[in-house]
Amino acid sequence: MKLKRLFLTAVITTACIVSTNLEAKAGYSKCKSVTKEAPTPYCFKRGNSGELIKILVEDLKKAGYYKGQSTTVFNSEVEQSVIKFQKDYRTIKGSEFMPVLAVDGIVGENTLVRLCQAVGRGCGPNDEWVCYTGSPVLVSDCLDKYKE
Repeated sequence: MKLKRLFLTAVITTACIVSTNLEAKAGYSKCKSVTKEAPTPYCFKRGNSGELIKILVEDLKKAGYYKGQSTTVFNSEVEQSVIKFQKDYRTIKGSEFMPVLAVDGIVGENTLVRLCQAVGRGCGPNDEWVCYTGSPVLVSDCLDKYKE
């Protein structure tokens, strides 16, 4: 019985160490799920850092929501830009089927897809839903930047 407990403890400890190292290496908050509509496995929030944050900041700049210097750190300025974007793009006119964005300063799947639609297709917060349902190519290219 003691040998069985010792083995189980070793397996759990090893799994935790491997999991912790992978998460620390990535430097991002993993999303709980990945969908066909939003294939990126990442969520970004305050405190994250790395090259993907720099890409996020550049996309926020392109969309007109980030005015500061380029950065690899998701700081309070980036968070405020995300919140403003989420408020403006919270809903899409003419469509009850598209997800309503949470205004929480966290760039999850829905916010990231909406940002890629804004950058890739030039869809604004007051555009009708047809702008958001156009060709997926530019949006896919944008989302691909967020994969490692």
